[in-house]
Amino acid sequence: MPQPGQTEKATPQRLKKAREEGRFVSSRDFVSSLEFLAAVYVIQHFGPGWFAHLRPRASHWIDLAFRLPELTPNQLALLGREAILFDLGPVWMAGLGVVAVALSAQMATTQFGFATGNLAPKLNRLNPASRLKEYPAQAMRQLGQALLVLLLAGLALYALAMNHYPVILSWGRGGVASGFLGLSRAAGDLLQQGAIVFAVLGVVDVARAYRKYHADLRMSKQEIKEEMKDAEGSPEVKRKLRRLQRERSRRRMMADVEKATAIITNPTHYAVAIRFDLDSMAAPKVVGKGKNYLARRIRERATAKGVPIVENPPLARALYASVAIGQEIPAHLYKAVAEILAYIYRLMGGKLPR
Repeated sequence: MPQPGQTEKATPQRLKKAREEGRFVSSRDFVSSLEFLAAVYVIQHFGPGWFAHLRPRASHWIDLAFRLPELTPNQLALLGREAILFDLGPVWMAGLGVVAVALSAQMATTQFGFATGNLAPKLNRLNPASRLKEYPAQAMRQLGQALLVLLLAGLALYALAMNHYPVILSWGRGGVASGFLGLSRAAGDLLQQGAIVFAVLGVVDVARAYRKYHADLRMSKQEIKEEMKDAEGSPEVKRKLRRLQRERSRRRMMADVEKATAIITNPTHYAVAIRFDLDSMAAPKVVGKGKNYLARRIRERATAKGVPIVENPPLARALYASVAIGQEIPAHLYKAVAEILAYIYRLMGGKLPR
């Protein structure tokens, strides 16, 4: 039963865990109603043919009982095989069909759920306290179902009697065959109406089981938060991992700053390190960038390693905003960057720093 604080729908993870534990939507009434409906269908459509086949077979068995002087074990085995194959064969086939319908209904209700863990004995199922706690609700529900079934069965019998009233009165005036035929038709109508009623009750029961299943799996908001924390990781751990990743990325960037061709600054708020190798690169590439504190660290590292620093606020802001680390500069900034590289080329005496 759901607790007072469990007001949220079950998450997919909770539903998956419940299925792994062997908890499925299950309705024995629904499965039984479909099984009964299948049995009635088999009886109505194949029963007359089987009985017609059974009449000459019954005459054959009676005649055989008078003609056989002595019954040996071999003859008994042959007769039993003949009875199973020719006389009871349709019954076996019909039974297999009904079983197949019941299994299909069960698998459809549980959505093909199967758990071997339910086969193992569990001591908590033997606890009488939990059983006694659930007994009043189950007893009242079963009592209501029994009264409803009795009421519907009584109505069906009354309707059957009223519809077949003239036929029932004529049974006494007819022969055995006509009386048996009328009785079988009345019984067939009764079974058909009962099957329809049970099928409706089965659909109602499976809807109730589905609602109860999801109500029992409801979760509180705290449980959802804990599940998200377990699935995605603790926020503290994720923040620590992100911080370590940023620090590692900055260390790599600072190592690349030492090999930069030039540092373009704002001069204080932005700093962008570019690298260009005429032999191996088609266009200059941004190898590092930073703002405020990180920009100051880039300038300090460049000064310590002798990397030229050029002040060009518009170009520094444009490179910082539009180019990611490791990407080549866009074509519309080629001219501005080329002017800076030419200036450094002249400043370095006809060569670029490596």
